[in-house]
Amino acid sequence: SQFDEVIACTPPTARARPARELVEAAGAMGCSAQEIDDVGIALERTLAASAAADQIVVTGSIYLVADARAWLSAMVPLQAGG
Repeated sequence: SQFDEVIACTPPTARARPARELVEAAGAMGCSAQEIDDVGIALERTLAASAAADQIVVTGSIYLVADARAWLSAMVPLQAGG
């Protein structure tokens, strides 16, 4: 496959599909997948397990992507400052 793992989060909206459903669908296709409901925790774990050359793709609803963007924006100044 072109990726190592799917990490599914449930966005904070009533219309969201449960992350569990994506994990089950990915598993049925033979993909490694895990459910981590909190976007920040999912990104933290993903970044910790990634190499410098790895690409991390965040996709989904606008709510999920907005949460990920806010978390990443808050983290960048802290990491850049050392």
